Order: sequence, then C-alpha cells, then structure tokens
Amino acid sequence: MPITFTPQDINIDETAGSQPNEITRATFQATPYAYLLGLTSGGAGEDANFPQVAYNPTFLTSVVSGGTTVADLVFTHPTSSADPTLIPFSATTGFQTTLQDVDGNTIYLFLDSTAASNGNVLIGRTANSPTAPAAFAIVLDEAANHQSAGAYVVLYEAMKHLDPEAINDILDLTNQLYVSAATTTTSTALFSDFSDVPSGNTDFAIIGPDAGQTSTANLLVTGDAPKGNVNSPTQNSTVNVSTQGLGSGSQAVGKNATLQIDFINGGATNTTGSAGQIAYTSHVENVTETQFSLTQVNPTGELINLTVAAGNEQGDLKGAAFRNAVGSNVAITQVQVFNAAGVLIEDSDGTPNATGTNAVTASINAAGDAVVTNLLVDYTVKVFSAGMDQIRVTNNDPSDNASFDVGEIQFSSTTTTVGSDNAEVGSKVNIVDDAPSIQVAGALPLMQVDETNFLVDDTEALSGLFTISGGSDTATSNLTLVATAGVATGLVATGTNTAITLFQSSPTLVQGVDGSGNVIFDVSITSGVLKLDQKLAIKHPTTDPNESISIASGLADLLKVQGTVTDKDGDPSGPVSISIADKLTFLDDGPSIDQAIAGGTVAYASGRTVTDTFTSATGNDLGDGTKIGAYTDLAGYTENLSLDGKTLNYNNDTTKVNDFTLTVNDGTAASLTDSAYIFTVNTTQQNVAKALDFGSVKAGGPQETLAVSTVGPNPSVVNFDGLLVTDDSDPRLAVNNPGATTDRDDLNPDSLGFGIKGGQASQMNNNEGFVAQLAGGGELSAFSFGMQAIGNIKSVNVTYWTVEDGKLSAPVTTTETLLGGQGITPYTINTPQGVDQIYVEFEYLDKNGNPDLNAGVRLLNFTETEQQVFNPVNLSFNLMNTDKDGDKVTSNTYSILVDPAIA
Repeated sequence: MPITFTPQDINIDETAGSQPNEITRATFQATPYAYLLGLTSGGAGEDANFPQVAYNPTFLTSVVSGGTTVADLVFTHPTSSADPTLIPFSATTGFQTTLQDVDGNTIYLFLDSTAASNGNVLIGRTANSPTAPAAFAIVLDEAANHQSAGAYVVLYEAMKHLDPEAINDILDLTNQLYVSAATTTTSTALFSDFSDVPSGNTDFAIIGPDAGQTSTANLLVTGDAPKGNVNSPTQNSTVNVSTQGLGSGSQAVGKNATLQIDFINGGATNTTGSAGQIAYTSHVENVTETQFSLTQVNPTGELINLTVAAGNEQGDLKGAAFRNAVGSNVAITQVQVFNAAGVLIEDSDGTPNATGTNAVTASINAAGDAVVTNLLVDYTVKVFSAGMDQIRVTNNDPSDNASFDVGEIQFSSTTTTVGSDNAEVGSKVNIVDDAPSIQVAGALPLMQVDETNFLVDDTEALSGLFTISGGSDTATSNLTLVATAGVATGLVATGTNTAITLFQSSPTLVQGVDGSGNVIFDVSITSGVLKLDQKLAIKHPTTDPNESISIASGLADLLKVQGTVTDKDGDPSGPVSISIADKLTFLDDGPSIDQAIAGGTVAYASGRTVTDTFTSATGNDLGDGTKIGAYTDLAGYTENLSLDGKTLNYNNDTTKVNDFTLTVNDGTAASLTDSAYIFTVNTTQQNVAKALDFGSVKAGGPQETLAVSTVGPNPSVVNFDGLLVTDDSDPRLAVNNPGATTDRDDLNPDSLGFGIKGGQASQMNNNEGFVAQLAGGGELSAFSFGMQAIGNIKSVNVTYWTVEDGKLSAPVTTTETLLGGQGITPYTINTPQGVDQIYVEFEYLDKNGNPDLNAGVRLLNFTETEQQVFNPVNLSFNLMNTDKDGDKVTSNTYSILVDPAIA
C-alpha cells in the first residue's frame, strides 16, 4: 500500500509548569481518554507534578496514493531484537522497552483493553503485568479517514535519564514504537446445504460452508434439552440434522430447547458424533454479525417466539469439556427481522415495521439477549455484536407444540491486517528530563551556648537556609561544612591563652582548636540539623560573667554551610553556601561562692580554731580557686598574705610572732575540710617579760633606791629598795629597811644588776635583799633574775613575799643550787594574779648549817612581767573566687572574735 508517513516530535517535560506541547488536565479531561487521568504510578517517584499531559495534533501525517483506503492506524513493535517484523501490541503480554522509571523499574508497553481506548492507547507499566503501576500512556488520536493522527502523552512519574551532566536529557523509544497502516476485511460464510451431513440425532455436528464460499470457517452445532423435560434430566441434548434444517432433540427445536451454534476454525467438516469426539482448532474471533432463518415451522402457520443469546467461548475447549462449559455472554447490540421476501420488517433500533407485517417485535432485554416474537417460516433473524463466537437460539414460544428448524445460517467476521506501510515514531516521543535546584533562602539565626554547662548544646534545623527542589525526579540534598583552616578566629582559649583556629575534621564536622591542639568547640551537621557543642572555655574580654563573644562578622566566611542536591537521575545542582562563622555565640561562665559563710568566737589560746565549710567553683573558665579577699588591717600587727592568696598571717609587731592564721582550702589542701576556711589562734595570751636595762642607770656610788626602766618599746620602770632583813616575820618592818638612817642598805648598781653596799660591792650577802615594785602603780605577774656565785658558795636559800592591796603573803623559801664558775642560775617568782610588791631575802649556810656571813651572790639579768589587761580582738574577712577571664565573685563578710575571756 503506497502510503508515505511524516511523524513529528511530541515532547513531555518532567519539569512542573507549562512546557512545550503540554496541555492542562482540564483540556485533556474533555477527550475520550480522560479516564487515563485516573491512573497513578503507585511508585516512590509519584508526586504532585503528575500526571502531566502533552499533545501534538499533527503527530503523524501521510500522503496516500489514489484509490488507497486506510482502514486503521495501529501501534506496532518489532517481534524481537532478532526479528524486525512489526506486530501489534498485546493487552496481556508486555513489550520490554529500554526505558526505566526513576526508581529503576523496566518499562513494558501494553495495549490498553479499556473500551474507551478504541485500540489506540499504549500504557507503559513498571513490570511485565497488565496490572502493574502505570509510568506513562501514549494515545494515537486518529482522524476519521485514518490518514493522520495527533498524539497525547500522559506522564505519571519521572523516568530515569542516564546522563547526569545533561539536565535536559531526552529519552525516547527509538526503533521500539511504530505506527502501521491496517486494512479491514470482512469475511462472510453461508451454511444452508446440510445434505452432506449425516442425518440423525447425535451429540454434535460440524458443518462446512456451502459450496463456492471463500470462507474456511465451520459451524459446531450442539443442543440443550428443554428446560423442565422430565425425560431429559441432563441439560445437554442431541442435535438433529436433516435436509430441512437443524433441530435440538428428537427433531426440531421444541419448547424451551436450545440450539447452540459455535463459529470455529478446523475440525472434520460434515461429521457428527458423540461429545467426546468434539475436536476443532479454535473459535473464530471478531464475529460482528450473524443470521439464521426458520426453515420449517410446526404446526404450519404457527407464530414462533424465540430468544438469541451471543457468547464468547475463550478456552477453545474440546470433547466432553466443551459440552459442560458455559461461555461468557456478549451483549447483542442490534437485532433485525426480514420476511420471506428479504424485506426488513423489524429493527430493534426503532425503525418502523414494514407494511403487512404480522406484528413482529424485536428487542434486547436486560441480559443483552435478543427477544423476537411472531415469526413465520422463512423469516430471517439477524443479530449484531462485537467479538462473539457463538449464539444460542432458544424456543420460548408459549405454545407447547410449536417448534422450528434453523437453516440458512450466515455469519460475518472482521479481520484487520497490518500492512507493510509504517512509520517509526518511537524516536518522536520525547521525555525531557527535569533538573533539581538549590538556592539560598535565609540566614542562620544566632546559635548560642553557655560555657556554664558544656553538656547543653545549641541546635538549629537547616531546612530554612535553602530552597531545595528535586523536581519531578525527586532528589537527595547534601549539607556540609566548609572551613578555612588555620586562620585565627579572634577567639582565645581560656585554658591555654592561645588563639583558636578552625580545623576541618570531616565534611560534616568542623572543630575550633587552640594552640595546644585542644578541641574547644565542635560544629557539626547530622540529618539536616546544625549543632554547636562547646567543650572547653573561651576567654571573654571583661569581668561580666555572662557576656557573649562570637567570631567577628568580618570573619563570617571562615565557616560556611554548603548545600548540594542530586536527583535520582544523578543530575546535580549547587553547591551554594551560607557564611555562618559569626553566628556562633559563646556565653561566659562566672565563678561562684557560697554566701552563707559564718564566722565565730574563739579563745585567745594556742590551737583554738574557728572554721566553716562553703561551696565554691571557678566554673569552666577555671582559675586558681578560692582566695582570701578583703581582711581587717589590725593595729599592732603586720598582715602577710601568701602568694597563692590562701593563707593570711597576723604577725605581732611586739613579739614578732604570728598570733593568728587564716587558711582557705578549696580542695587543694588534703589536711583541711574540702572547701572550708580555718582561722587558727597560734599563741596563748600572756604577759610579756621585759628585761631591765641597768646599762641605762646613771653611774655613781650606792643609792638608797634605784629606778630602772625596761628595754624596748613601751618601757616600764621598776623601783628597787635595799633590805637588811633581821625580822622574817614581816619584811616590811622598819628594822628590815632602815632607809636613809644608814647607807648599809643602799643599792650598789652596775651595768648588769646590783648588790647591797653593806656587803661587798654588787653582792647580796647573808640576810640581805630587796623590794621591787612597778612605778605608776602597775602590778607584777612575774619577776626574775639570775644569781652568779661569788667564791666557793654552792647554794643559797631564797625567800620571797608578795604584797597585794596591802596584804602580805606567806613566805616562800627555796634552796637553789648555784652553778659554778661564771654560770648564772635563774630564779623566777610567778604571781599570775598580779602583786604590788615583791620582797626577796638571801641566806647562806655553811657546811654545818650555820649562817655563812662571808658568802654572797651577784644579781643580774633582771626581767619583770607586768600584769596586763587584754582586750578582745575583732577581725573580719571575705573570700574571693576569680576565674581566668578575670570574672570575680566575693562572699559575704564574716567576723571572728578572739576573746580572752573564754577559757
């Protein structure tokens, strides 16, 4: 057939929105193929962009030579890769294409069997099954003369394009899809001469067409017993063949009996036999019309009523199985009745009856069967239906004795033949790739962590930073971090006081590292969430314990979030980035200290203490711990604070002794309670012994009395008077202190001490002594002197009395062994309660126990101890905690009273 086809491209673009060739769904909704919009891909690639529809009204045009008629345009494909012969597509077996959907499923093309498709719709499915999800549909929209056609493409999901570098990559069906021209042939077969068929009643008869027919088709005739016939309990019955026609049962088609006529290919023609012998090749498909005549009616002139049902026996069953099978009903679309003269007298389409009819009626019931009434002999019934391969004629005449024979059977089948004229159109069906996209959409909010607690991180979802579209192919986005390594961020690590730089550990992890390699903070991305995790402290510039610090805005490019997107085809987009270094904010940590620190009162005695525990912390900025802050500057003392600030000593300016010590322990001193202070009294309160300065006594002869001052600051004066003791009952008696009446009791001083003039110079002889008292009315709590033996004296008896408020004490006498040579024997009189005067007498005994008038001692190294009135000492302190940032906190002030009144 000389036909020249010219195909044109039709493009369907996976990209959303209006693209070339694409039409709206509403426009497509108005076509006979609108049902295709109801199909879905059912796969992961399906999204809101689908279905999409494209249309090219001039997809296929042709030039047809004169006299040529095109019956149809048919989608065809090569038989196989080895056989290029073109064959139509199947509705049940898919043709494997080279295409895949975006999920990797191979696409198979099926002819759509839906009635509305009219044989012009191909559906690409994601598996070799007519019920697999649809990927796309192609519609050939033929012109009425079948010489040209438009085309629709309905896309349900994205397809897999193979070139990731070509974002508008095009897929097609080159050499896989053709349109072929087809002719339609209608073949008619007539069966009216049954003379070659053996007469009689058998289970079946196969009848060949009349002589001269071009058709090779045959009839397979079987019968059913009348319903309710007690003599024929089974439904199956015989068929009766005679020269007059065909009947069911003993002869004609009686009441309620059925004659079944199948249109078949093959089989032994003009034969009869039992059911098990039924054999043939196949049913004749696509029978569109058939007719039969009533060749004999009994009784003569009887009006006949009958029903015709059409069927489609799809299994091509043989033998007894054929008799027991029931084909599916096919609806009869039209029924016509012709009289004996061949004139149309009744039509179910509503055409009026011809003149002179016997009130014949022809209609189609709800089951799709033809119902005809009032037929006469030689009337012909003609029925139309698409795709039938059998009819069943049933006698439903109300008369019990009415019967008829069937003869002059004729049927027509339509055969479409695909010719050699075709056009390759697979290369013209273009599926255009879609591409992903990524764009910066926003800025990262400030992220803030507080170094007070390193366990608390800040996170921020990155979904708002970029506008990401995978297009119709769907896509996977990838967010990474990009750092400029080795450049100072302006931040300084508190612990090492070194600059912090950025280090790229992985595409999703950047670390801030100090000069010693310590990780100060992490910035990471996990599942689209950015996390800031501080691990060590960062130095802050002021003493504000809660100030924030961040990388300067001018250094924002040191750290970026970078986004890329790749769709399922491998098409990339990006990278694009957002600078975020200046969005990382770090709040300062400050030290802390317990404010409920208590003081107390302590006795003025060595080893007595006041202590209290407290809670303090330098925080994550670290520091040297708790130190002593402000403290009392105590008169008469020099305060010495240790270099570490944890120990304070109060050094007595007079005694040069550390009377008090304050020590703070915050866990570094194992001997103290963890986090505690301890105030310790190091000395017991006591009167101070002062040496008498005889070197300051004016040189000269003996004196009735001596006034000798003490050495050092705050001097005291002791007044001495000599004694010549003759009455031990009371040293105050005048006989013991003759005074100015004699110079024998005068004191004879030198630079170290004194003696009594009555004896040898600077010597205390037997029964000599002295009285001492403080000038100004003070009281003595102790008095001491040394004795140096003169001559061979070995011991001395020393007796002393004290006078307090005019009351004389009892005498106290001790025998003191004297050191030989230049040795000095000390002697101390303790009067802790304080006395006004002290009287001392020296006596010497010889070896016989008698007074030794020639013995004596030299007195020297005098000291006196005054009875002092001591006042309580009040001191106050606070504690201070300072971290390495210089942030400082102090405790409340607590007071300590050192009270002499406490035992």
